[in-house]
Amino acid sequence: AERCDPDSPGVCDCSDEPGFTTYTVEISGQQRCFTVYSPPEWTGALPTLISLNCYAQNRLDGLGCTPNSELTRAAKAYGFAVICASSTDGHWTFGNDGVINDDRPTPCTDADSKDISYLRSIWRIIDGLGALIDPGQVYASGFSQNAMFAAYAGICFPDRIEGFWQGGSGLFVAGETNPLPQMEGVCRRSDY
Repeated sequence: AERCDPDSPGVCDCSDEPGFTTYTVEISGQQRCFTVYSPPEWTGALPTLISLNCYAQNRLDGLGCTPNSELTRAAKAYGFAVICASSTDGHWTFGNDGVINDDRPTPCTDADSKDISYLRSIWRIIDGLGALIDPGQVYASGFSQNAMFAAYAGICFPDRIEGFWQGGSGLFVAGETNPLPQMEGVCRRSDY
């Protein structure tokens, strides 16, 4: 990953506001972006929240990764850094065509999902920002599909993500609960 160039941002919103740095990387022939916010008021390596929002499609305002957003105000008040992560497609790619079962409980390789490669690029930046981010205190969160991706990321990278929290998603049990919105747990992503 490299810093986003505001003169040629491609599909990324590049932020150069104080405390913000946008990075870009090419994965599977597609430009991907993420923005790191570290409140200038705080010093030292901070705990970090990876805020996931694929629906924002790299738009910083949709990610809440702008000065004075609710997210950045909380980061300033409580002393944590934020990594705003999104998808160019508007959805996350879950491994093994969305099938997780006893035969394949953790489809977590780069070949399983381009978003695993995307997360690896975020880890490389985290590891290089030791003065700003504590790599041992990284958390993830999201709502709806983003919540499911927070869990997927936490399962695929248990040595990197200390914890995650979810909203607007839940457990599916075949025959006992209603199917999820895109029939996750009932059929493969490609079949849907």
